[in-house]
Parts: sequence; C-alpha cells; structure tokens
Amino acid sequence: RVGTAPPGVALSCTGATPERGEVYLWRCQGSAGSPTDSGAPAEYRVEVIGDDPNTILSVTASAYRATDAQVADFLAYVGGLAVEEPSPLEAEVWIRGNLASGGSTSSDGAALDLYGYDGARVLQVVATGL
Repeated sequence: RVGTAPPGVALSCTGATPERGEVYLWRCQGSAGSPTDSGAPAEYRVEVIGDDPNTILSVTASAYRATDAQVADFLAYVGGLAVEEPSPLEAEVWIRGNLASGGSTSSDGAALDLYGYDGARVLQVVATGL
C-alpha cells in the first residue's frame, strides 16, 4: 500500500530500491492544497524501509507547510496503514490526540514517535519484536 494517501493528496513513489543489498527503500512525496502564506502548498513525504515488500521495518511520514487539520489527516492515515495490530484505529486516535504535543507510544508490534513543530511534523513507526 505504499503510495496510498488520504483524499486530496497525490503521492508519487519510487522503489522498492535495494539499499546496501540488505533492505528495500520506498520513497513517496507529493503536495496538496492551496499555497500557504509562504507561497508554497503543503508538502508530504513517506519513506518505507523493509526486508522485503511484505516485511516492513519502519515508516516515516512527514508533513510540511500544512495546517494542523491536514497534518492530522495525513499522519493518522499513514499511521493507520502502518499499524495493523492491535488496531489501526487506535494508532489514528493516538496520533490525532498527540499532534500538538508529540510523544511516543508502543503497541504489540510497533513503536510510534510523533514530533515536530508548527509547519513541520514527523511520524515514525518502527516494527518491534521481529
């Protein structure tokens, strides 16, 4: 599901590219919305690292120059895809609830870190227990 995005965001992806012969890397980026005060639209990026297309090790999603609502929609969507157990909904709710303050949490199989500041926020999901 690399390259899928919430409505209104179109991502263009490259990969899977073998990195150092050990892991695969997918990169996606795109933009959406009207230009902000800086004159540029919101920008979104996703980087996925995996042993193979079915074994994902980490997902990093970033949003730049986006409103809080746009950031929440994008990061919650990506987080929901990245965390399937115990429930993608729990990851989405946690991301939306911690967007302003950031933080870390973990569930069975994944650790989530959310950080950044107004105008640039990052979600990192790392597989645990592999």
